[in-house]
Amino acid sequence: MNLRLAPTLLFLAALDLTDSVAGSERTGHGRQFSVRTDYFGIEPRRGDCFAVLSTGEADTVPLSPDDIMDMYEAPSDGTQPGVAFSERTRFDDPAPQNPTQRVWDLAQITIELDPPSNAAGFQFDVMFMSAEFPEFLCQTFNDTFYAIAETEALNDGEPTNIAFDTEGDEVTVNFGYFEHPSEWTSDLSQTPYGVADSLAECFPESRRPSCTLPDYCDSADGLRVVGSGTGWLTAQSPIRAGETELTLTFSIHDEGDAILDSAVLLDNFQWLSTTPEEGLVKE
Repeated sequence: MNLRLAPTLLFLAALDLTDSVAGSERTGHGRQFSVRTDYFGIEPRRGDCFAVLSTGEADTVPLSPDDIMDMYEAPSDGTQPGVAFSERTRFDDPAPQNPTQRVWDLAQITIELDPPSNAAGFQFDVMFMSAEFPEFLCQTFNDTFYAIAETEALNDGEPTNIAFDTEGDEVTVNFGYFEHPSEWTSDLSQTPYGVADSLAECFPESRRPSCTLPDYCDSADGLRVVGSGTGWLTAQSPIRAGETELTLTFSIHDEGDAILDSAVLLDNFQWLSTTPEEGLVKE
């Protein structure tokens, strides 16, 4: 069910997030947003549906290996190499620390929230998937997901990304919770982000000196799938007691080019009565 046919309210309802919403704003092509009752076998964490953001088609269909190879020769719609909604349009990187970098295919929804009087924080569930695995492991540019909170509890209310791992790394294929297909906690084999392909390989050299390619990149049997993901994660953030308004932005974009899509599933927003640490938790 795409948002071309449904109001933004439906997207918020899929997140279990309507009663506290004071306003919302969306950036991106309508085809980058979707509400689904399942995602190729992946079911909602709570309720009947969840929200999807993508740098490509949020309602895309899985591709066969033959389809993928055809697309490398003649790019068209799909996950590999991807849908370019903004080949000529670039956006400012929404990350607070990268305001001068330019990105492609930005899909973003910003929500103004009115917290309950007893709330001390909030959390939601997220799953990131990317067709940039394994080719762009340790490369300079990666598709990126941010969850940017503006609350008095963080950095004096300045925009702060709360989607990061235990090392402080933002959500990309180099992120600490990104899974090798042999270790999937959610089966992605029916999705566009888990396509069997005997030609899958890592690029031979890293362009990021601080990043080390995984050992499986050197194994002939280590890679048999194009695309992978994080499994379900829970993002958390504190808020200040008595805070009457805050802003939360879900944002995903392409970096370096407008191809090789990524997507996030979003679900199960909850207000918390106790103060959490900020960041992502893996079950």
